[in-house]
Amino acid sequence: VISRLVCSGVERGVPKTHCAAVSHGVMAGVGTEQPMWYLAFLAVGVWISFMVYGWALEAVTKDEFVSTNPDGTALKEKFEFETCIVIMTAFSNALLAFCILKAKGEQYLTAGAPAKEWVFAAFAYFGSHMMNYMSLRYIIY
Repeated sequence: VISRLVCSGVERGVPKTHCAAVSHGVMAGVGTEQPMWYLAFLAVGVWISFMVYGWALEAVTKDEFVSTNPDGTALKEKFEFETCIVIMTAFSNALLAFCILKAKGEQYLTAGAPAKEWVFAAFAYFGSHMMNYMSLRYIIY
């Protein structure tokens, strides 16, 4: 079942060279199985990265920023542009993915999936992140 899912792009016109057979948790053609310490290192790295990202995001969305008006009076403001954060994150993710795929010499950037599936995933990404950022107004990260 897993190898069929990974190679399901063949039916969609993706060359067979772009499919990977999965066997015992190792993708053929990608490399060999990594030691457990490497998996633990990556897991801790992801955990730390998300913690730092959450802390920074909460700091931006919760804290009040003080600026001065032209007349010299202090003005307290809160960051309320969650849409901007979502769009900047999405574009930076897409740009990074594009650069990595091009650096690896990939010819097909859609993995053989129809555009409607990518649009559905994009709207789901946007909606989930917007709800996440809007919830930060009421709860801590």
